[in-house]
Parts: sequence; C-alpha cells; structure tokens
Amino acid sequence: MNPLRTCSVFSSKPAAGLMVFAGVMGVMLSTASVSLAQLAPSAPAPAQKSPDYTPPAPPPPPPPPAPEIKIPAPDLVRRGEDGKIVRLTVPTEEAAMAMMSFDPTTEDKRKQITVERRARQDAAIAENPLAAIEVRRVLLTAEEINDLNTFVKTRSMMDKVLLTRTSLSMMMQQGGGISAGEQKAIAESAKAYVDAIYKETTDSIKGRNDPTLSGLTLARTNLPRAGIEFNRAFDRMLDEAVAKWPELRKDIAGSLASLADREAGVAKAEGAKAKREAMLNVLQGLPESDIKTVLSRVATPMPANPIVPPELTQAPAAPNMPQPARQPAR
Repeated sequence: MNPLRTCSVFSSKPAAGLMVFAGVMGVMLSTASVSLAQLAPSAPAPAQKSPDYTPPAPPPPPPPPAPEIKIPAPDLVRRGEDGKIVRLTVPTEEAAMAMMSFDPTTEDKRKQITVERRARQDAAIAENPLAAIEVRRVLLTAEEINDLNTFVKTRSMMDKVLLTRTSLSMMMQQGGGISAGEQKAIAESAKAYVDAIYKETTDSIKGRNDPTLSGLTLARTNLPRAGIEFNRAFDRMLDEAVAKWPELRKDIAGSLASLADREAGVAKAEGAKAKREAMLNVLQGLPESDIKTVLSRVATPMPANPIVPPELTQAPAAPNMPQPARQPAR
C-alpha cells in the first residue's frame, strides 16, 4: 500500500472522528457526575418550627449608672465686723466635717479613725521630741519672728512631727467612715478656706516690692494654720504629763537631780497654759531619750486592729514655704 494513501485514509475526515470522541467522553463525564452526586450525603432539611414557637426575648440592657450626687461643700469662710476672715481654731477638714451629716451606721468607724489619727500624731511627737519642741516654739511665736530662715528651717522639720501627708478626710474614706462624695466635699471646703486666707494675705501686701516681707507675712499665716492639730496634740500630751508626773518621774529620776527648780515651777504654775509651759521647761532639761520616754507614756495608744493602715494614706504635703530672697552678688 502506498504510504501516502494510507496517510490520506486516516486524515480524510478528521472532524467526524473528533466529534465521536468528544461525544463518548461527554457521556462518561456525565455518568461520573451523576454517580458522585448520588454518593454525596444530602443536606439536612431545615428544622420545622412548631406553630407555637416563640424565640427567647433578648436580655434587657443594663441600667444606666446612677448619677453622682454632688454633696455641697460647707462654707468655712466667715468674716468679722472688720471684714477679715475669722480664723479657725480647729483643723479645716475637721471643721468641715462638723458642719455635715453622715450615715449613723458608720459612726463607730469614724470614732475609731479619729482615735487612730490622734495616736499617729502623738507618736510623731514622741518619736521626734526635739523637732517637736522647736516647731511648737516657732508656731506659738510666729508673729514675733522676723527671720525668714527660721520659718524655712521649721518647715523642713514639719513633716517629721505633723501629719502633713495624711488628711483626715482620706483616712475617713479609706476606713469606710464616709463616702467618696463626702470626702470630696470636705476637701473642697478646706481648699476654699485656705485659698481665701491666701488671697486675703497676699492682698494685704499687694504693691510692696519686698520679697522678705511677703515671705514673712505668708509664713506667719500658713504655718500656724497648718500646725493647729499638732499644737492641740502637744498640749494634750503636756497636760497628761502634768497630771501623771509623780508616776512618770520614777522612770527618769536619775536625770532630775539638777532640775529641782524646774519641777517646782510646775507646782507653782497657775492655769493649764502656765503648767504646760512649766512642764515643757522640765522636758527641755532632760536627755532626748528621757523626753521620748515621758511623751510615749502619755501618747494616745493605737487601737489593736487599726482600720486604716499607715501605708494607705497619701495626702498632699504641707504648703511650700517661700524661700528667702537671694542677695545680689557684689
């Protein structure tokens, strides 16, 4: 057979051959698709809901937070007939609390926290007697002091013997004696009073270009006010020392040999104030260790289970003291 002819036989109708092949493959693929579809699991029919079905109601939205009730801050500013602010004789926050009403169910907590605070103040005095004596002297004679450096040195000692970093209202709130809103009102009341005193003091020296005079004026106002609680505590301790002196002196008899005249001064003094000063004179003649012994014996004891541990309280420090003006270099 002619090879060219054989070749022409296979290629004489190529389209018909391809169509037959494609048809066969199509039938095979279609058959395979049907078979796979029959093997695949059918999707579950959707669950039929009963006619009585009711979907659960969505949970109610949370109630809106209760609006904070602002407690009005007591007004501690009172003016005398001369128009000047009447100075408080008790600590500012204590004065504010005296003008407010509190939950009677927390009264016991407030009473214990008051005792705890008194115990802390007494302990600060007993542990630092020499600093306490010097601070007391400056606070009681502030109007007579004309050296600003004296006030600056005193201010550096105040953190040792005053509760300058522990506010009364913070202790009360942390111990559960008052609410946060009440604490805020007390603090605002005290701040408004202090700001008013500061403004009145600065207005009195306005226009005077004398930094030393300005510093002295502010110091004479700020330090005695900051020391009200301290002075009250020291007075109470001295009163106790006078009353218990016959018993207290037994522990320090060896140091009293040269203080007979000072001891006699206590007996001769008339009135509580005079007796306090006479007792302070006795203490100043003793070694520091003996002063600590006497003052620790008359200090308010800390309750066995304090409500407010000392590490919880962190209030602002006492107001900054003005620094002495620097002298110009020559």
